[in-house]
Amino acid sequence: MTDAGHCILARYKRTQDRRDLDQAIKHFERASDLCPVDHPYRPATLSNLATAKFVSCQVNGTYLDLDLDIPISLFQDALDMRPTGHPDRPLTQLHLAIALLSRFAKRGYQADADAAKELLNEVRNVSLADSHLSRVALLAIKTSALFCFHTDDPHAVDEVISLHYDALGYYSTANDQRGQLLCNLGVMLATRFERRGNSQDLDEAIAFEREALYLHPIGHTDRSSSLNNLGNQLSIRFEHRGNDQDLDEAIVLSREALALHSVGHTDRSSSLNNLANQLSIRFEHQGNVQDLDEAIVLSREALALRPVGHTDRSSSLYNLASHLSARFQYRGTAQDLNESLENLCCALTLLTQHDPHQSMVHQSLAVVYLLFHRSELHAAGDSSDSMNAVMHHFKAAANLVSGGFLGRLRASLDWVRHADKYAHGTDLEAYATSMQLLDAYMSATASVSSRHHTMKNFPSTLAVDAASCALRRGDVCRAVELLEQGRTLIWTQMARFRTPLDNLQDHGAHAEALMKKFRDLSSILDRPPNHSEGMSRVDIEAEVTRYRCLVKNWNTALDDIRKIKGFDCFLLAPLFSELQGAARNGPIIILIASKSSCNAIIVPHKESPVSVELTITVEKLVQLVNTLQRTVEKDTSPQDLHQEKYT
Repeated sequence: MTDAGHCILARYKRTQDRRDLDQAIKHFERASDLCPVDHPYRPATLSNLATAKFVSCQVNGTYLDLDLDIPISLFQDALDMRPTGHPDRPLTQLHLAIALLSRFAKRGYQADADAAKELLNEVRNVSLADSHLSRVALLAIKTSALFCFHTDDPHAVDEVISLHYDALGYYSTANDQRGQLLCNLGVMLATRFERRGNSQDLDEAIAFEREALYLHPIGHTDRSSSLNNLGNQLSIRFEHRGNDQDLDEAIVLSREALALHSVGHTDRSSSLNNLANQLSIRFEHQGNVQDLDEAIVLSREALALRPVGHTDRSSSLYNLASHLSARFQYRGTAQDLNESLENLCCALTLLTQHDPHQSMVHQSLAVVYLLFHRSELHAAGDSSDSMNAVMHHFKAAANLVSGGFLGRLRASLDWVRHADKYAHGTDLEAYATSMQLLDAYMSATASVSSRHHTMKNFPSTLAVDAASCALRRGDVCRAVELLEQGRTLIWTQMARFRTPLDNLQDHGAHAEALMKKFRDLSSILDRPPNHSEGMSRVDIEAEVTRYRCLVKNWNTALDDIRKIKGFDCFLLAPLFSELQGAARNGPIIILIASKSSCNAIIVPHKESPVSVELTITVEKLVQLVNTLQRTVEKDTSPQDLHQEKYT
């Protein structure tokens, strides 16, 4: 029974015929029934049945609770019958760890992750000391990489990369497994680059992928994956450094990978998608419309291979829509823009509520509706309908929690820019949202360099422009609140190199623990969920559930911080009633100079504030400031400067 099961399971791996898998499971079940608890072959039959059941879970793509619980239980029973020192114990531990990590990825039980990590540590320690188990050690190290994609521990990726470096010492250039190990190390380094931005990691990843490709010559079963890995990482480096040679090489590699994925190959749609995106990027930078035409042809084929119900259909719809809208801007063909809008609307309906890809789709929809408005095509209704749709989608992207803080900040600024340009009724809301998101990000970010970098990339006049917008809307009190919020951001967080959150550590151990919890959760939420191509709908839903739980915990931590004395308004915009108290000793005059107008706001202690529009313009003020600076520099002698140094 066992031998027949193995043969049929091997045939399934070649044919992918589900009937073979079902038949193999039946053979293993019969073999298990024929081996009582004390039978010497009992653990082997349990392990075989568990493996077949686990493969069945992967094929179904359902990962229902009972589906995964069954192989895990079987692997655990087999492991209990193989004590320390048993030659088959490491492999059984490895299989159990893989199954536990899969369940952890679906349900998020930390106990599964902890148990898997403990099993993998034991497997590595035993197998690396035994040359006969070197392949098991390699599998354990590669499995550890899975842990990085399902944990929020920032040190997990460092640990796995270190394990890969150590493992390279065990596998010489001639070893068959070295190529796979190099590929995995390249992927992990690229992952760390995406999380932390260290360009050295990306350079090393590319170097390792080149070596792996050399070890996977034409005809090697792993050549296509090496081509894809190297091509993707070269494309990423091009986007960060702009070296045309990287992008051209990436396209050559992707063409070869596509040639290896002929019609009918399960990975053909992914190869089509990769090449199409790279050609589109090259069109953006070099302007050869033939690249864009080819990208659209490839994207159409990829979409055809991802019919309704396919987990990656939404991404194909989005990619094709992006290429079509780009071609509309180049050629002005209305059909391209109409099809782009239709595809984006379909893509949005396929995404779950907290899917991070929603942010990209909303922003693309805003751009497409803006193109309709400018071209006077108007997808639906009149010009105002198109503009309302633009603002709706920018607002949705800015408020989508799964988009991450920085993604939401960028979306909010797009909203601000267009609402201000077209004098749309949501302009003040857009400004207030941008200020709130910037405040939240800066308060939750511990790194001074990160805060400084963020401030440099945001308009220095954001608070002033927001206040001017409030004045145009007749809300003088709101103008004062926005100005104060901006002043707090600039001086409290940048000049003193601290965030309001830092002061929590002066309120005891509980407050300090809250500070750490809030920052850790903020860091996790700033990395959108990882919804890679090929993930099943159930996988995506599980990740969304985990992310929703993180958001709930973040809000709970925020509420707990506000319960501490002095932090009741943490991350809340200041109220005018509180600010007005500063005028108790006399009216306060606030001067505002923005691109739209120059104003003076008079804030009395008890009465409503008054705004007075000034006749001067911001351009004239800049001229006066420059003239004053030149005058001061001219009139200041070297002797005066020397004396000032010692005053």
